[in-house]
Amino acid sequence: MESIENQPKKNKIGFLILGILIAIALLVIYWLNQSLKEDAKGIAALQSNVAQLQQELKSIKTKKRQVEINRDSLQKNLDYLWQYKTLVQSSKVRDQVGDNFNFQPGDRVRLKSDSSIVVITDLMVGGNRYNYYVKFLVKNSKGASAEVSPLELETVK
Repeated sequence: MESIENQPKKNKIGFLILGILIAIALLVIYWLNQSLKEDAKGIAALQSNVAQLQQELKSIKTKKRQVEINRDSLQKNLDYLWQYKTLVQSSKVRDQVGDNFNFQPGDRVRLKSDSSIVVITDLMVGGNRYNYYVKFLVKNSKGASAEVSPLELETVK
């Protein structure tokens, strides 16, 4: 049997171990509580970010709808103007060809065939992918119009 003297020593050691275990448990509980508070702050920040992103998404969707509406109205205008595409392209070709000559519509030039002076009224460019022509529409002093090739004209000095 144990002596009575050893029993209080064992009780003291038991209480000491129990106290240490309780202190460790309290520290663990405190640490877990702090980490939960930090997690709660992080969750609140994430929720505010989600709300902000949802607001941005809403504004982007609104802008997308506006762009689609504008695109549709522009498409209507494009559909209306699309029929004039070849006319615009022909005008561009005519202007590019006309830039290569020394004389332009409105200039006075001399016909090489009879040395008469005429006024260029228009430049005509025509043809297709494989064959084309360039002619000037000229008007003489009597008011008669004629189509002549650029090789038949010379500048008036």
